[in-house]
Amino acid sequence: MAIRNKCPYCSWPISFFTRKCPNCKSPIFPESQDASNFLNLIVEIIKRPLLLIVIVVAIIAINIFDKGSPKGINSKADRILKDSGVEMDDTLCVEDFTGTFNLPSHPYIDVGNLDSNERDELSNVSKRNNPELYEEIENKYKKIFDDWINWRYAMKLNQKYLALLNCNSIDKRPQDLQDMKNLGLEMQKIIPEIYEEFPSLKF
Repeated sequence: MAIRNKCPYCSWPISFFTRKCPNCKSPIFPESQDASNFLNLIVEIIKRPLLLIVIVVAIIAINIFDKGSPKGINSKADRILKDSGVEMDDTLCVEDFTGTFNLPSHPYIDVGNLDSNERDELSNVSKRNNPELYEEIENKYKKIFDDWINWRYAMKLNQKYLALLNCNSIDKRPQDLQDMKNLGLEMQKIIPEIYEEFPSLKF
């Protein structure tokens, strides 16, 4: 059952998501609806245990997946850098290794031109008359982009390891380096093809 409210102009019953009153046709702007609507929405979710369970499970699943992903591994590496103190004690040194402008370009993937190259190829293929070839081209460029993303994650992790290894901090411990190496091994299991192609990213 939708949450019931009233139109601020004619008091016609409307739902929380109504943007135009069905009675007086007045637009219903979000700011005109009472702030308590959000609390009402929370109450409605709590009233439905199954919906609440689905939302909680989805959030947990996303967090678990993210922790075992290249992005999640880099987040753990950020935490190690922070806990080791090198980010604060030797900021310029860390920036030399991990700064955005210091991230090298991929050896052969020009990500800036991927979209235009894909459009050029697809412009010569009919999606309706040749759907297999159209999908094949789309998948080819998706794989190229995924390879670039994974290479970038591996490169960033390598840079964070080098920053931890070379930059100074009174709080840095040998265990920090070991933890970073463990993340490197974990990353190699997730995207082994990247490390096979670029063994210099291993540490």
